Amino acid sequence: MVAAWTDEERKARSIQFSTPPLCPRCGETEPTNFYIHKKTGRRGNAYCAKCHKENCKQRYHAKTMIQKRASRAMMYGLSVHQYMEIHEKQGGKCAICEKEPTTKRGLHTDHCHITGNVRGLLCHGCNIAIGNLKHDVELMKKAIKYLGG
Repeated sequence: MVAAWTDEERKARSIQFSTPPLCPRCGETEPTNFYIHKKTGRRGNAYCAKCHKENCKQRYHAKTMIQKRASRAMMYGLSVHQYMEIHEKQGGKCAICEKEPTTKRGLHTDHCHITGNVRGLLCHGCNIAIGNLKHDVELMKKAIKYLGG
């Protein structure tokens, strides 16, 4: 993959590619391998990799835990608003044990692995328990019977 500013044909046609890119944050001119590239060979952003990483960290750490979880819930087709509604409806507690999460992980977005539908928010322990029982209702009933229920 050849960066646009090193392509001889492009250099001849345009002066904008005659010098290495300049990072607007740190002002450094770095080799192209320090810039994030798209599959097309073009730079994906104006910042060098070091400054891009710093920007991402600052944006991530500026969010609250609920905002971080809500943005992650988009993988399951939930908007941030929908996630916040579920969180408020459950009172910030696990849908199974009804306790507030005690770990930094917060509440996990539980979803059906077949339909993809979100069922609710679970603490880490309940999420792992359901996963270890392979989301199988019959297996869960056997576990309840085994425990004396």
